[in-house]
Amino acid sequence: PAAEPVNEWVERKGRDTSFTHTVQQSVLYDSILERHERDFGDLGNNVEEIQRQRRLARWKETYTPLSFKVMSVKHPLRRRMIAFMEWKWFDRFILITIAANCAFMASDDPENQDPNNSHAVLLSNMTLVFQVVFTLELVTKMIAMGLIIGESTYLRDGWNCLDCFIVITGLLEYLPASGTDGSSAILRTFRLLRPLRALRAVGRFKDLRMLVELLISCIPMLANVFGLISFIFFVFGILGVQLWQGYLRGRCYSIEDGLIDYEIRDEVCSTDGMGFHVCREGFECLRNYHNPFFDVVTFDDIGGAMIIIFQVMIQQQWSDIMYVVWDAYSFWTWPYFIFLNMVGPMFAIQLFLVVVANRYSSAKQAQVEAENAAVSLYEVKVGIVTANLPRGKGAANVDPYVKLQVDDKKKVTRTLKNTSVPEWNEYYVFPVSSTSTRCKIDMYNWQRTGPHEPLGSLTVAVGTLDSYEDGSDKWYEMQLPDGSAVDGLIHVRCQWRRSDADEWSPLPEVGDEDMPEEEDAEDEDKTFAGHIKALFKDLAESNALSMLVIFVILLNMLAMA
Repeated sequence: PAAEPVNEWVERKGRDTSFTHTVQQSVLYDSILERHERDFGDLGNNVEEIQRQRRLARWKETYTPLSFKVMSVKHPLRRRMIAFMEWKWFDRFILITIAANCAFMASDDPENQDPNNSHAVLLSNMTLVFQVVFTLELVTKMIAMGLIIGESTYLRDGWNCLDCFIVITGLLEYLPASGTDGSSAILRTFRLLRPLRALRAVGRFKDLRMLVELLISCIPMLANVFGLISFIFFVFGILGVQLWQGYLRGRCYSIEDGLIDYEIRDEVCSTDGMGFHVCREGFECLRNYHNPFFDVVTFDDIGGAMIIIFQVMIQQQWSDIMYVVWDAYSFWTWPYFIFLNMVGPMFAIQLFLVVVANRYSSAKQAQVEAENAAVSLYEVKVGIVTANLPRGKGAANVDPYVKLQVDDKKKVTRTLKNTSVPEWNEYYVFPVSSTSTRCKIDMYNWQRTGPHEPLGSLTVAVGTLDSYEDGSDKWYEMQLPDGSAVDGLIHVRCQWRRSDADEWSPLPEVGDEDMPEEEDAEDEDKTFAGHIKALFKDLAESNALSMLVIFVILLNMLAMA
């Protein structure tokens, strides 16, 4: 049958037309043709029927089989919804609508309280139009993609969940109000969510989505930075309270009548004479007045001190605070403020930027690797030959099998019954984008009921980028999930080749005599000194001692605060 060009098919889908995506779609296109010829036979020159069958085959690959458990991809309503959603002007029209909605929201005048004003009427009508458009988009996508049951359904995507929430809250604005203050407050709350409609545009741009998801994924990594900065706040807050508690309340009072010197009542004085501001003759500095700047700048408690530290670290009028401390205490308090200035903009902010930059580079690298993985340029062959199971397992109760995973592809060997030296001699081929990849191998003891018992696991490098290097044929040690070593070995062979090559990389000549010899375990020291040594060793390796020390330090800091 006449074949539609691949580039037109990809363009009709309205998706990415990069090289990687084109190769992906061409492979999917060819597989659809093969399945079509197998399932429907040759339809001759009936181009419309061929295109319809291709469309249905592609939809079966892309969308969940049943939408709302009743509509398949052949259902007339769902078929029209999918075709409408894949129309290239569908997303473009929604983006234009979102931009127009944002423009109308920005033109709203809060001083105009007349609901019959022409501008207010236009805004109300256009808001209703926008809400109808967004609701139709929601219904279209739900019918086309399915609601939540199955893969690639509408609510399986976080951005679609955000769109659904925004549309539903917009619909709640049009619920009939009873006229009470409570219902009016609820409606005002829903109207406050209108600016969230602008976020719907983010989910339609690939790079913007990646940046938002990047910032969200950085939150756990930034927890350590927040913890460090909070520790600095707490330590320097305690230091400020211990040094300058009450000092900023000092003012000059007359010795004769006890009245404050009103000419300089806003200037802090030094009670011990070490500061810059010393009261004139006939006056004495007493700590009876409030703190400067309307009692905001204070070191009388840990909370006020931490606010000052934050203000100094963001460099907002920090020099005025330092001058006040100079007047009240001493000039040699400048290292305190200079160090906070260095920690704030020069250290803390740089830490945040480093975390975000590293996460961004990792995300971009993962994106490139995912795109490269779509095109399988190489093949690796992993062979599970035999194994020497742990000595604690008897030959009568071990039914071993092996799971292999290379990237996102998994294979499972057959289960061997009642053996302690299993011999599989099974080989599996994995298509990969690069031979510099790794294979995860897990061995289990098959159980009739309950979870299967892990016997050991390991991760090995498969293949090589050097075309002159041979494959690998080695015995490997295994580990349990808790990291403890397993008294057993597994024999693994790995080879690689290019996808367009016929020959695999050669294996080195390795025999059973190259299997590592088992070392006899040394007798444990059973003396009293040996037990004491083992006890202290376990205590040093555990987290209990570290947690106890940290707990004591925190209690000490709380006591000082």
